Amino acid sequence: MRGPERYFLIISKNFLKSVISLIAMYADVLIIGGGPSGIVTALTARKNYPDKKIVVLRKEDKVVIPCAIPYLSSSIESVSKDIVSDEILTKNDIELLKGEAKSINRGEKYVETTVGKISYDKLVLATGATPQKIPIEGIELENVFFIKKEVPYLEKLFRTVREVQNIVVIGGGFVGVEFSTDIVRLKKKISIVELLPHVVQLNFDDEFCMQIEEKLKEMGINVYTNTRVEKIIGERKVEKVLLSNGKELEADMVIVSVGLRPNVELARNAGINIGRCGIVVDDYGRTNDPDVFAVGDCVERRDFITGSCRSVMLASLACRDARVVGSNLFEMKRLRRIVGDYPIFSTIIGDTAFGCAGLTERQAKEMKIEVVSGEFLTVNRHPGCLPDAKQIKIKLLFDKKSHLLLGGQVSGDKAVAEITNLIGVALQAKFTCEDIYLMEVGTHPMLTSSPIVYPVIKAAEDALMKLSA
Repeated sequence: MRGPERYFLIISKNFLKSVISLIAMYADVLIIGGGPSGIVTALTARKNYPDKKIVVLRKEDKVVIPCAIPYLSSSIESVSKDIVSDEILTKNDIELLKGEAKSINRGEKYVETTVGKISYDKLVLATGATPQKIPIEGIELENVFFIKKEVPYLEKLFRTVREVQNIVVIGGGFVGVEFSTDIVRLKKKISIVELLPHVVQLNFDDEFCMQIEEKLKEMGINVYTNTRVEKIIGERKVEKVLLSNGKELEADMVIVSVGLRPNVELARNAGINIGRCGIVVDDYGRTNDPDVFAVGDCVERRDFITGSCRSVMLASLACRDARVVGSNLFEMKRLRRIVGDYPIFSTIIGDTAFGCAGLTERQAKEMKIEVVSGEFLTVNRHPGCLPDAKQIKIKLLFDKKSHLLLGGQVSGDKAVAEITNLIGVALQAKFTCEDIYLMEVGTHPMLTSSPIVYPVIKAAEDALMKLSA
């Protein structure tokens, strides 16, 4: 083929490639972010809208299971074992693109990315959160690490953990505590430095905080509360940490775990409303643009009691958001009858599990809410002489006027996690003290406490007696 015919064929092929390229860079649903909220949004949307083209854009080559990061030192032993397979998306006919979103044009409904322009019908922001930095001298020294969800960074972090001996963890929240309990199993010297009077004080009342601190000390972990880090000392690498009480801690490594800040700049630059705690959304994840949604750690949450904004970053909450948004992108298929956000946590320290849901007594008092607590101590088997029997301690909080459940805390064996979830369900269902006292539960000698002394019911009974006095 020669001359004009050949030239026309070349033009036609190039035009066809351009058309195919344009078609390939369109999504009915474009999700920015490949963490838990992005994945669950995509999977939920696929089930509810089987004919829609769904694209997930993420900047990471691989995605880790975030809640398991603290256990990569000894329990899991390798970052490679904590990877979410891309097949969870691709086998469900969800396209995965690896690139970074640079800007959003809401007027023309497209996103500029490092892999080209992507047009969308519905856009979901699942941009997550970034570790908070703290203004401490020496924070830039080598062997000072933050808790990032990036595979190469985590590989370097845990490689360093194995190479060093003295490790200081700044921050005594859940993540700092969990990192410490896993690392100490490698026979490292661990010190936790916490600014508040107790570790995990934002989630538990003092009696549970002190129980956790005792468990940490039993494991050989040094705990410094009511203490701040003044300076990280070293020439090139960290060598020591100076505390506010004047004490110097030997340190070959520092792990900073002082919370997260939501990634909102992409949304802010696009004119999406940003609140004090993240992207502003309604009960269905909708932003001020009806075609732009947001889910997960980047969103501003609302307290289930006051309705005021708060920052609670949990994969479980993120996945709840994702189910709501993924179901209702194009039409209202799943109505939310439970509004507000209910923080529900569980963890394990040594051989003892701890769980909490809703408000602590301290938080209720700060909100000027009069509360009555119901407490009970029992064992997790019946009879209690069974070989794996373990003590369970429970505390439930009720509004003195309405008798509504406001929160609960539990410690004991691994069943604590599901007891905590039971408390969480009762919170969301707006159970009163009377409702819990009269509710039905299933029990078994080898699996649960006796029906005579079932912990949730007995704690409600204790509160009911106080309310009736």
